[in-house]
This record gives sequence, C-alpha cells and structure tokens, in this order.
Amino acid sequence: MLIPAVGSRGAHKQAAVDFWWLAHRDGTGASVLHRSITSIGLAAALLWDMRDQLFITADGIAVIDERVSAEPTEQGLLSRLVAEGTAHPPGTWLDVVAADGIYDQTARRLINAGQVKAVGWPRKRYPYVGADPTRAAWPAGRLMSSFRLHGQFEDDDLILVALVLACGLDEYVFYDDHAQAVAQARREVRRGDQVLQTLYVCTEAAVAKAVTVRR
Repeated sequence: MLIPAVGSRGAHKQAAVDFWWLAHRDGTGASVLHRSITSIGLAAALLWDMRDQLFITADGIAVIDERVSAEPTEQGLLSRLVAEGTAHPPGTWLDVVAADGIYDQTARRLINAGQVKAVGWPRKRYPYVGADPTRAAWPAGRLMSSFRLHGQFEDDDLILVALVLACGLDEYVFYDDHAQAVAQARREVRRGDQVLQTLYVCTEAAVAKAVTVRR
C-alpha cells in the first residue's frame, strides 16, 4: 500500500507528518506523549525534512538554499533561520520551534491536506482526529513490518526510528519483540549520517530537559 506524502518538495519530505501519526493513536487521536515531547519530535522531524536547504551541525544551522517553501510551517522556520543566522545550535532551535506552536501548525497542515479533522477544543479532550485510520496507522505499521520482514529498518525511516527512541515511543511502536527491536533500532541509528546523529542527540537532550522541567 502506497501512501502519498504531504510535503513541499519531494516524496521524502514526510518525517514531520509521519511523526505526528506515531505520536497519536490512530482511532481516537489521543496523544501517546505529552504535548511538549511531541512538539520536540515534530521540530526535529521538520528540520530533517528541510535538510536539503540547511547545513546542520552540532554547532549551528546555516541556510544554504533560501528558495521559498510552499509549506507554511517550513517557510516560517526558514525565515527565522535566515534572520538569526548560525547563532544558535540545533538544540536551541528544537526548544524554540517546539514552544512556537509546531504542534498546532502541523495539525493545520494535515487539516489542509484532508488527513486530519478538527473535532473541537475544549469540548473534546483530543481536538484532532485522523480522517483515515489506515493512514494514521501506516508509519508505525511500516516500521514494525520492516523490522519483522528484514531484521532492520529502511534507510528512509531511520529518522523516525531515531525519534521513536529519543522521544520514548519505543514501547508503543515496537510493541512486538520490543527488546530486540530497540537493540536493532539503536544499531541502525548509529549508522545514520551526521545530520541524523546530530538531530538524534539534540532531541534526546531536549526531551530529557523537558521531562525534568515537568517533574
């Protein structure tokens, strides 16, 4: 089954969308994670989706392609990155983007694409519900199926694997053969490229800080 991506340039630009589905239950729209943690994961996924336009290192993020994006969430971040320059490391940007409404921005992106329905807030506990449960369940099912069939994860999914680990989604996504899947996931992430490694480390640190603040 092929699921079309929601993105502004190319089918590979779907990590933020896929992470949204990973962080919500496909039937009810219930959040699996605290909203602040989901927002951090969405911020990291958005940076990954924009990697063709950015030079991302542990020290900073430089814009290498200023072409306007058709996706408002991407364009908003791109404009801020251009204005700020390389003054802030990726971890700081994760905090900024997470606190700046990335959760609702991604929901609006999916509403505009017809993939999410807004069911009302505050009358409903979970204001956003997937329009198609099959689509909502696809990213998690794809990750688990890839592991079951091949004993490893597809290269295009490694960023999702990294965010699953960093954000604490592993028990929810890797519900079958959990210990083996997590061990393999960690090995797979270690073979990822420099950008993936940087985002993984920064996301893990941002999540740890967010959890500590909430205690």
